[in-house]
Order: sequence, then structure tokens, then C-alpha cells
Amino acid sequence: TLLVPSPGARLAWLYDHLVKGQAIVPAAAYCDAAASALEHLLCSQQQLSKAQGMAAVAVLEKASIPRPLVLPEAASAGSSTILSCRIQLDSGQVQMESVSSKAE
Repeated sequence: TLLVPSPGARLAWLYDHLVKGQAIVPAAAYCDAAASALEHLLCSQQQLSKAQGMAAVAVLEKASIPRPLVLPEAASAGSSTILSCRIQLDSGQVQMESVSSKAE
């Protein structure tokens, strides 16, 4: 699981992608998040793989986005949006979700 906090302007561009007035995560962001999460996972596992003489390779095939990921309303003061990207290595399934949180 890769958690990406979206404070301030860093990921504010995501809210520029509107469909029927709702901010949704662009398909390119799905691919980028999945690639980053997979790279992170493989790099941590590759230390073991190098010791065993194996290499890790990933290929993106048959990608589909069955429904858009609607972003919560833009974060207000004291709140933030977290994007979560989970990869099931055995099946290759990628799951993304967004969660709005408030600072306590």
C-alpha cells in the first residue's frame, strides 16, 4: 500500500480534471501511482532477488478503470485528502481509493 497525502498545491492539479462537474483522478495518475507503488515494492524486494540472482520485471496489460475515482471536495483548512494505491502482487490487481481526513 502506498499512501500519498495531497497537501496544498502539490497535487491540487488533480482537481482540475472534471467530468460532469466532479473532480476525478485522471487515468494517467492511476498508471503513475501504480508504477510508483510497484517500483517501491520491487526495489524493497530486489535486494533479496539480487542476492538470489533473480530480477523483477513488470508489464502493464489489459488495464481498465471500471469506475472513476471521485475525489472528495477540495481540502479545506485542517483537512487533507489521502490517495491509497494497493497492489496485489499475486494477481497483479491494483486498487486506488481516496479518503478525506481532518486534523485533530
